[in-house]
Amino acid sequence: MRLCHAIVFLGILLEACSARPTAELVLVKSPNDLNGKEIDQYAFPQAFFSVEKASGDGTSGEDKIELKVVRKNYEAWRIGIRERKAFGVRTNLNVKKIQNTDLIEDVGAEVFDDRLKAIGRLGETAGLILGLVGRPGGESEPMATESHLAEPMLPYTIDTVWLMEALPRQGSSEPLHDPTQWQADNYIRYWFGPVSPDAQEVSAAAIRSVKGGLVYAGCRTLVLFFPNTLQSFHLTVPDPRYFRIVKFPRKGKITFAPDCGVSITSEKDASIASNAAVMQEVFKQLNELKSEIRKTGQK
Repeated sequence: MRLCHAIVFLGILLEACSARPTAELVLVKSPNDLNGKEIDQYAFPQAFFSVEKASGDGTSGEDKIELKVVRKNYEAWRIGIRERKAFGVRTNLNVKKIQNTDLIEDVGAEVFDDRLKAIGRLGETAGLILGLVGRPGGESEPMATESHLAEPMLPYTIDTVWLMEALPRQGSSEPLHDPTQWQADNYIRYWFGPVSPDAQEVSAAAIRSVKGGLVYAGCRTLVLFFPNTLQSFHLTVPDPRYFRIVKFPRKGKITFAPDCGVSITSEKDASIASNAAVMQEVFKQLNELKSEIRKTGQK
């Protein structure tokens, strides 16, 4: 019976000791959502477009407009990052933010793998316990580029989150090929594509369920059409009402794109033990436990 307990115990140990970086995420809407164990917090981006008169040499006789993107913190909430301990594995995260914002530029991730030592120490402890039990008493891309510029006064700002306020997950229902049927706001018409298919709605429970990575805003296509100049712009924007998950590399960097999305750069790390090496250490400890069990006369 004691041998069966030892086998089950080490089986659970093996299942729990994957050498992947881990963290615990929490949705922070107020100070009451913090417990003081957060190592950092970050915001999703909110995209604004400044509509300005295009720079040029003035020889064409035509006025054009151009868009300049401004990314700010989405202020409805933050994502808190807490350390999440795993058996024999320690995660180091280096969060770099865009200056004067809570927006992430990149995150360096590295896992320190002490599983073999930890399994050895646990095996020694289990052997000691079994020994005691045996004794008595123990157990972007633009679509069009130029035309004449009429009113309004420039510059002015377009807030994409305001435009998406009542937008459903699937995006605009109007046909993409006919801008005259698109939604209108002041001097523009606009069309949104669907949010990323794997994106989830932001909620406290959904964010808390993410253990081995970070979350970032879902992405949409946005097409802006300016009737006064007959110009259109094809853009990618974040929708902070939704999130996607990016898994930590064992060693490497997660870079957040300027418009929306992320990319991962991985580095090879010889310090991380292979699954075969972990299995070998587990069986070594199991055999030592079996020997200890025989010495104590347990079956």
